[in-house]
Amino acid sequence: MIRCDAHMHTRFSEDSDASVHSMLDAAIERGMEAVCITDHLDKDFPQTPDFPAGAFLFDLGNYFQRLTQLKEEYQKKLEVRIGVEIGLQPHLGGNITGI
Repeated sequence: MIRCDAHMHTRFSEDSDASVHSMLDAAIERGMEAVCITDHLDKDFPQTPDFPAGAFLFDLGNYFQRLTQLKEEYQKKLEVRIGVEIGLQPHLGGNITGI
């Protein structure tokens, strides 16, 4: 059985329509002990036919405030961790090799 999912996207990310509540409730239904919400934040994501300019930007203050509220709300049922998946475009890598 999977006890933790550490890579979950919600509607804070442009690539998901799922509410945070639905994700947390589904994790509980599946018997998970912990999750980490890791919505995309990508300042330099290029506009594409599928995603408009600024698609992967959101208000970090609102994000952490909302997820902190839910972390407290669910604390007796599920450990809720808060993360952010930060995009890295190749042109931002500088001297990093292998990207």
